[in-house]
Amino acid sequence: MACEGVFEFRLDTTCPRCGVPRPADKEHNMTSNRTQLARALLVGCLAFVTAYARATERHFTDATADHKWSTANNWNPSGVPTDGDHAVIDSNKLCNVDILNARADSFEVVTTARLVILGSGALEMDSNSSIADAGGVQLNQGAELLISGSLTLSGNGSLRGLRTTATIKFTGNYDLANTSTIEGAMIIQHQSTGRFRLINDGLVHANADEGQSQSDRTLLLTEGTFRGSGEYKVSHDSRCKLEFAGGVIDTGLAADFTVEAGTLAINEDITTTGHLTFTGGTIVVDDNDAFTAGSP
Repeated sequence: MACEGVFEFRLDTTCPRCGVPRPADKEHNMTSNRTQLARALLVGCLAFVTAYARATERHFTDATADHKWSTANNWNPSGVPTDGDHAVIDSNKLCNVDILNARADSFEVVTTARLVILGSGALEMDSNSSIADAGGVQLNQGAELLISGSLTLSGNGSLRGLRTTATIKFTGNYDLANTSTIEGAMIIQHQSTGRFRLINDGLVHANADEGQSQSDRTLLLTEGTFRGSGEYKVSHDSRCKLEFAGGVIDTGLAADFTVEAGTLAINEDITTTGHLTFTGGTIVVDDNDAFTAGSP
C-alpha cells in the first residue's frame, strides 16, 4: 500500500503514518545542513548587531543648557555615554564632567568646544581620543583623566590643568601637533613605554595662575619616551615649575627649552638639538643627571 501525505524527516527515516521504512535520501542531509548553517548565520548576525548597537556615537548638544555630562537629554542620541560609545563634544559647546565614573570608549573635542573635568569628576576612556580645531579640555583641582590608549592634540587643541592635583594617566602615545598646547599645572603619568611627542609647534607650558605655592603650580612629566621637536616652557611667575621626573629621552629629541620665570627641574639626562632660551627663573639639574642643549 502506498503512503501519501507530508513526511517528517527523522533519523530512522520511517513514515510517521504507516510505519513503513523509507530509504534515507540526500535531501534530508541537505536540509539538516542548511538548517544548521542558517542557525549559525543567525547567531553571527545577532552578535554583530549587538556589537554595533553598543558602539554608539553620542554628540553632546547641551539641549538642557545645564552643561552636564551626566544629563541624558544633553546627548544625541539620548543617553549618557557608556563603555563602547564614542563621545563627541560638538562645536562651541561646554560639557562639564560632574561625576566620578564617567566612561566612554573614546572622546573627541572639536572646533572651540570645551570639556571641563570638575574637581569632583573623573573621566575614563578605553581607546584613542583627540582634541582638535581649537577645542579644549580643562582639568580642575583634583580632577582625573584616564585613557587606556593614545591622546592626540592638533589644530590649536589645548589641555589645561589648574593645579598639580589634576592628573592625567594614559597607556598609549601622547602626540601634540600644529600649535597644540599642554599648559598650567598637573601630573601627567605615562604608564607604559609609549611616546610623549611634540610635533612642529607643539608646546608644553608650565604657566599656572592658581594656587599659592610652587607645589600647586607644577607641571610634572613622568615615564614614557620623550620625542620630537616643539617647545617646553616655564613662565608667568616664580611659583611655576616644569619638572621632568622619569621616563626616557629619545636620542633624536629636537625640542627647544625656554625659561622666563619659575623653575625648570631636570631629574634625568636630557640632550636636545633644540635651543635653550634663559631670560629668568632657575634651572635645577639633579646631581646625577645632565642637561645639554644645542647652540643658539
